Amino acid sequence: MHSHNKYWFFFQCILMVKKILLVITIPVTVFSCHSGRQSALAQTIAVHKLEGRKQEPQVIASTRFSFVQPTDSTRFVLTVISEKEFASSETTYQDKIKRDTNRFKIINGEIRLPLATGKSFVVKNNLSKDDNFLEYKYIGYLPDIDKYIMECTGYEWYEYFTVDKQTGDTAIFFEKPQISPLNGKLACVYYDMYQTELPMIQISTYKLTAKQISGYDTTYIAISDQKYPLACTLIWENELSMLIKLSFESNSSEYLRLKMRR
Repeated sequence: MHSHNKYWFFFQCILMVKKILLVITIPVTVFSCHSGRQSALAQTIAVHKLEGRKQEPQVIASTRFSFVQPTDSTRFVLTVISEKEFASSETTYQDKIKRDTNRFKIINGEIRLPLATGKSFVVKNNLSKDDNFLEYKYIGYLPDIDKYIMECTGYEWYEYFTVDKQTGDTAIFFEKPQISPLNGKLACVYYDMYQTELPMIQISTYKLTAKQISGYDTTYIAISDQKYPLACTLIWENELSMLIKLSFESNSSEYLRLKMRR
């Protein structure tokens, strides 16, 4: 089947259904201060609902990018930008992660993060060569929202999570989150070339209220020519606009602006 036909077959399977309710939940897992990661989900911080409609994808004129959910075009404006525009914003962009990676050493396979309660948030590596493999890395500290940020690598998967310095509560992310200039939002970009027939990227945005995550939203952008990105980079241009760099084979890149409608 040609890639063009596969592309439209993919959307017809989704969009010809009159009412599809896609409920996306982002779990927040509370970690024990002493026993490491717990399997039970402590709470769901947000539920976002999207209703599929019989519409064609919102394709950007003369480009190969489109919203998977047509209703996203009512919430965002998606445009292709130049490498120069991205580079200009990247030069002035402030990464808000304090990368004090040497602050907490791995001792006996454990990383201990001190909390305001006087206790410690503890994770323990399991470097076995099977499905139980777990390796934790301390990435840094987010002073604007008073949270540590960690990376967890498992057997053929990985994730990032934040740890509230006051309470030890955690929030999980597909990729490393980036905070907006005025600290009102948080976002990350993710792609998985093995999970979808059509190349697409996922942009997750979160509202921040009093340094806490208070809402969640997600947007999917499809790439029509079956070219999967090798890497994605997200930076904030301003409080309402994100810039995304998509890196492909042969050292080629393309750049997008995703701007929120007020």
